[in-house]
Amino acid sequence: MKAILFVDFDGVFHAMDSRDLEYSGSVLVVSDNPDLFQWAPLLWQIIEPYPVELVVHSSWRHLYPADELIARFPAAMQPRIAGITEGRERHQSILNYACMNDVKRFAVLDDSPEAFPGNWPNLIVCNSQRGINDADVLEKIRTFVETSEY
Repeated sequence: MKAILFVDFDGVFHAMDSRDLEYSGSVLVVSDNPDLFQWAPLLWQIIEPYPVELVVHSSWRHLYPADELIARFPAAMQPRIAGITEGRERHQSILNYACMNDVKRFAVLDDSPEAFPGNWPNLIVCNSQRGINDADVLEKIRTFVETSEY
């Protein structure tokens, strides 16, 4: 059974205030900042030995095509990105992806618990300024990965 981690970007892989939006012509883009994705290697250290796949559910999916989103990740992680959710509401886009791809075991990394219904399964909430750079969050990810059946 494959295990999936649905990942947000802002407030998960970097502090929420690391991201600056600006217009390039009439297109809204995220300006480059060396702090972006600074904590992605922490996730890689945990998932690397396991066949865990990542699916992007970040709002960045509305700004960039898939190849540009994937290119933001460290090179070693890029082959693990299985897809990108579609739709507006985070929880619904995750459910749709899980249904369409026969995903039975998943967890969600997000800093916006209010975007999910009350008893959302395996929601790992990050502090928007610490993201996954938090011992409690890393332990929850480790527990999810290590208790998944592969």
